[in-house]
Amino acid sequence: MSKLNVAIVGCGAISKVHIQSIKTLQMSKLSLACDCNEEIAREVAIAENIDYVTDYKEVLSNASIDVIHILTPHYLHCQMAKEALEAGKHVVLEKPVGIDYDEMIELVETAKRANVTIGITLQNRNNATVVKMKELVKSGVLGDFISSKGLVVWNREEDYYSQSAWRGRLATEGGGLLINQAIHILDLMEYIGGEVEFIKGNIMNYNHKDIEVEDTCVAQFYYKNGGIGNFYGTNNHGIDSDVELEFVYENATLRLLDHQLFVNNGTDSKLMCTDLLPSGDKAYWGLGHESCIKDIYSAIIESREPKISLNDGIQATMLVLKIYESSRNNKKVKRS
Repeated sequence: MSKLNVAIVGCGAISKVHIQSIKTLQMSKLSLACDCNEEIAREVAIAENIDYVTDYKEVLSNASIDVIHILTPHYLHCQMAKEALEAGKHVVLEKPVGIDYDEMIELVETAKRANVTIGITLQNRNNATVVKMKELVKSGVLGDFISSKGLVVWNREEDYYSQSAWRGRLATEGGGLLINQAIHILDLMEYIGGEVEFIKGNIMNYNHKDIEVEDTCVAQFYYKNGGIGNFYGTNNHGIDSDVELEFVYENATLRLLDHQLFVNNGTDSKLMCTDLLPSGDKAYWGLGHESCIKDIYSAIIESREPKISLNDGIQATMLVLKIYESSRNNKKVKRS
């Protein structure tokens, strides 16, 4: 079978991870780069020896393109994905799915009508530690779920927001810490702990006074199974500290610390597995993108739904949006 012909739309920081995955996989060929900033698009095109355009419509009308990776600012995700599906293109969509509930529902309706595939990069679900946690939970050996803990304690300086005009603005980013950095951890708190029924949260902006979005959040999940989830996140730490996750069950506790999964039964702690990490300043992104993209490509070829579906992406995004709603209204809100 011939390789899937791939275009990337949006040549920012995350595009490097996607490009590496596209080039590594045997089922894909990177053929086109698109960015409204011609200089950035040209740099990628020269580095990868491919063509580039600055108008997204040219990607949609290019009959040779099979798959579009949408890596643009958040406010463009839903509309661009919708147009790509309507043009008969398969879509790999970066998180979040969108910043508006109604737009996401429109995208779902478009996806139902389209005879093409859309998958979302919630790549941390593919980490070895998370896969092992999911296996243990499914096996039933852990007993009843009691509570969860999620910590995202990172650093974002002022230049992080100033270098890209869309960051730090409600209309274009849709939020701050939660929607851009913590969404993966919130997703895992539900993916492992179980479906959330209610959410109570508060967002704050302590140190980034030139932006419109939060740099800190405290939230609590109320699971349908009776468990409680506790989340804390901030972008005001001195470094990007390793994410921490903990899930307490009747018979044992799962702890993800320093990219290692431990199971503690009350008397001893056993190391179950360790995540492999890439080198570089974005090592905390992990290696999940390649396996996530590979599954989406396989789903295209096999005419099936990706393991991480559009609905999965929307559910993760809704956790974020519901925390924002709870904070605005200062009350506990229903998950959906």
